[in-house]
Amino acid sequence: MSTENEGKGASWAPKDMSEGGGLLNDVDVTWETARVKMWDYNGNIPTAVPALCLTLVDEDGEKHEQYYSVGDAKNWAPSSDGKRLMPTGSTTAVVGTSNAGILMASLVNAGFPEGEMGEDLSVFDGLKCHMIQVPAPKRGGLAIRKRDDGRSFEPTILTVDKIISRPGEKKGSGTGGGKGKASTGGGSAPAADVEEKAQEIVLEILGAEGNEDGVVKSQLPKLAFDLLKSDTKMRGPVVQLLAKDEFLGDSERPWVYADGKVTMG
Repeated sequence: MSTENEGKGASWAPKDMSEGGGLLNDVDVTWETARVKMWDYNGNIPTAVPALCLTLVDEDGEKHEQYYSVGDAKNWAPSSDGKRLMPTGSTTAVVGTSNAGILMASLVNAGFPEGEMGEDLSVFDGLKCHMIQVPAPKRGGLAIRKRDDGRSFEPTILTVDKIISRPGEKKGSGTGGGKGKASTGGGSAPAADVEEKAQEIVLEILGAEGNEDGVVKSQLPKLAFDLLKSDTKMRGPVVQLLAKDEFLGDSERPWVYADGKVTMG
């Protein structure tokens, strides 16, 4: 399904968003293309929905397709070339808490200029970056996902951790690169400020009623996201940092991290 609506397409800049396959992780990749496609969750839903599809090339030259939900088919459809997400209903902004919204927020937090993000996804073709999985926000009404052995697992989203080079730049000349300790990406917030805010948020979470016995790691990013909902500068970097064992397990932190759980020290 596609359409060539005469109106404007959706902006991919997080500032313009509304509130509302294989497991790649900890890898350097090149975004060969970023396009909108119709997707049926690998045959798991009867009717395909629009999704942002990244064709990623890893360091071994292997290609991977990674899909990010954007909304319902009644509201959105891809343009004929897949470069734009076109409205087909009354909705005009991508929901910022959708998987695509979270991806784009991580890209901005890693240093991609938000002013260069508009309707056309092809501006991302050729981006080289380091990507990591972070826990997805808790969403009511969604079925619990199961592994092949029947155990449930927490859904995650592949996000941008560091930019190695932007399209047209040489590798290493961009805003990121390397795997520093507790890296927070190359966004506008200084790393020290992000770590300070992340520590403050963890202590606030641990001090909340009902968390006296601690909080499991997988819950931290969602709880932090909710607490920082209005702080768009810090929200993304803090959420990404709280997914890192090296930050949570730092012996200088005023808590104890063991067996995937954070408790007051």
